Amino acid sequence: MRKKTNKSRLMLALWLGIAWPALAGGPFVINGKLAGVEDGAVVRLFRPDGSMGAAVAADTLRNGRFMLCGEVEQLEMLSIAVQGEGFPSMGLNVWVEPDAVVSVSGRDKLLVTWKVKNRMPQQSDENRYIDASRSEYIQLQQALINYASLNILQRNKRDELLKQIDSLQMLIRGTEICMMQTTPYSEVWLTRFQKLAFWSKEAEGHPYRKELLALYELWPQPRKESPLGKFFQRKFFLPGMVWTGDEMADADLLDTLGRVHRLADYKGKYLLLDFWSIGCDPCRRAQPEMKRLGEVYRDVLTVIGITQDGEPSWKKYSAEQGIGGVNLRDPKRGAGLSGRYSVERIPHYVLISPEGKVITSWTGYVAGQLEKKLDELLPDSVGRPYLIEGKVQGVEDGTVVVMGRTTLRQATVVARDTIRNGTFRFSGLLNGPTHMVLRGDPRQGFSYTRLDFWAGPGTTVITGDDKMIRSWRVESTLPEQIEENRYAEACREAVHRQQVCRIERSRAGREKTPQTDSLWAEYMALQRLIDSAEIEMLQTLPNGVTPSPAWIDRFEMVAARANDKEYRHRDIVLALYDRLSDSVKRSAKGIGIAHSLFPAELLPGDVAPDGELVDPFGKMYRLADLRSPGKYMLLDFWASGCPPCRMSAPEMKEVAETYRDRLTVVAVNLDEVRAEWLKAAEKDGIVWTNLADPQGFDGLPYRYGVKGIPHYALLSPDGKLVASWAGYGPGYLKKNVAEAFAKADAASG
Repeated sequence: MRKKTNKSRLMLALWLGIAWPALAGGPFVINGKLAGVEDGAVVRLFRPDGSMGAAVAADTLRNGRFMLCGEVEQLEMLSIAVQGEGFPSMGLNVWVEPDAVVSVSGRDKLLVTWKVKNRMPQQSDENRYIDASRSEYIQLQQALINYASLNILQRNKRDELLKQIDSLQMLIRGTEICMMQTTPYSEVWLTRFQKLAFWSKEAEGHPYRKELLALYELWPQPRKESPLGKFFQRKFFLPGMVWTGDEMADADLLDTLGRVHRLADYKGKYLLLDFWSIGCDPCRRAQPEMKRLGEVYRDVLTVIGITQDGEPSWKKYSAEQGIGGVNLRDPKRGAGLSGRYSVERIPHYVLISPEGKVITSWTGYVAGQLEKKLDELLPDSVGRPYLIEGKVQGVEDGTVVVMGRTTLRQATVVARDTIRNGTFRFSGLLNGPTHMVLRGDPRQGFSYTRLDFWAGPGTTVITGDDKMIRSWRVESTLPEQIEENRYAEACREAVHRQQVCRIERSRAGREKTPQTDSLWAEYMALQRLIDSAEIEMLQTLPNGVTPSPAWIDRFEMVAARANDKEYRHRDIVLALYDRLSDSVKRSAKGIGIAHSLFPAELLPGDVAPDGELVDPFGKMYRLADLRSPGKYMLLDFWASGCPPCRMSAPEMKEVAETYRDRLTVVAVNLDEVRAEWLKAAEKDGIVWTNLADPQGFDGLPYRYGVKGIPHYALLSPDGKLVASWAGYGPGYLKKNVAEAFAKADAASG
């Protein structure tokens, strides 16, 4: 008798929207017995907590049986879901109360149609709703199972099944509304009404919306003013549903520390909203792919997870699983952003443009779907994912490899990784095949050279057996890399031995000895073999054929050495250059090759060339504008990806301070990316004149005979070249400047 009174009180409190003291709690047990279902599936019990639920209990199916136990304070509805192959992504509602014993039986994997028996009238009501649409529920569950079995490429079948699923759900909802119009209010009636209200939201003209509003309008005003009534008001009269092309909806969202975030904080990149829940198996399966894509697209896209769970369970799960990135909670849940973005099922995704416009949205997850969606939806200009996997032997863990995007004279660092268990990995976005380089630190035993290779959308595998990095092998389907491999194979043994010579010569010390002379002689002999092999392959280009990017880049490197005294094939290089078409010669690569083959000469005493440079704010200057009467000028040609350039910054600061009364220091940056220039300048503390050459190496560097960086040029007060030198070592900069001033002072005295 006491239980009946308690239930009556609870129902009255729920209906009137008032608080009632918690009733004495107690345990419950759910016993399951299934036929025709193999063992091993995990049966889970959830408490409604957001769109899915918080875990209560779990058991593994053995001999067709399972048992779920827990405790409740009062009457409540829980939900059973099964994790296993062939089960639908639906839950079975089960009503429990303290001391309840519930039996569940079934003959297949269609769990919504399993029989649930207990002594509670609420379960009888629940079963009547199921029985009224049993045929539709059977078809719906089978469609969900079939949908989950399809892969991402089976788009037509998936679209057909989605239409079938939507149609069946519509029929079930219609049947439920008809029953609600003729049955008395109860706990089950309220839970059904809540789900239907969430589904209808503010979709004008949506089927059954008028019927739901009519049911709501029959409520007495006190009931409408209750917390439950206000909840339904928010569902029915939710402001500002957003659709494709609309401005994004925004709200105050909370992170795990309770700090407020808004979507507008992340504008400027594409936003991918992920509405998810702990109890949603597809949501959890999507998380590794979501994390990887967040890393790959990090420069153009921000992934924002918006949980549908309650705060305690979400915080606990986030800590246990190490959920990183932008992981937020909407305190309004269904009445917040999920309602405005029409989230009916999860996982649900919304893609938003950098300007804050909704591009599209979709529901559900199968492996590979997210990557394919982004590939379809993002413009070509953002690039496409690439993956570089390294597998090396004979290289101890903890060593670092650095990858850069290369031009002839510099490589912009793209990423670095520490080798662990003989592996390293790089990922990101590229618009097409791109010439990359890989380096290791000679201080960690790597050779003093680099591995040139081509990366592009897709996977590239790099393997090696030691630290002779230029000898590592690259596997890829890119035509550019296949051609690059032909050059590598033509002189692989010579390249490997040459690296060994370089390392052994370095270990022998700087002092000139018979051993170092012998190693250098062997090194140069090997270089002549490599030069011959390269030029022989370059000559195989037929007349009139447009050279490939790999051919052009290889020829560019050869042209840079063609003026060296030891190089023996300059005439052939010039003949190959003459065969290039005018369009190739006029290209950026062609101009760089011409500058290498026909360098400008600038000698001490010559008038220093003038040119235009740009400051960090975009204002243009000429060198002549920067001269001060009676003061010398020191030009420092540098780039962010040049380690010696960066190492020289503290010493340059000393030089600028020591000679501040007679010297103007001008840093001339040659980076292709403005952001990299400014970031490096700030980090290195460049407080002297900080400019960049918009033409890169083909601007002032060409006219000053710059072949590599760092390169320095000292100009007299009357605008003539006093001295120039390249490279940097500790004390080298101060020594050269002091010697140049001493020489100039002696000449003037």
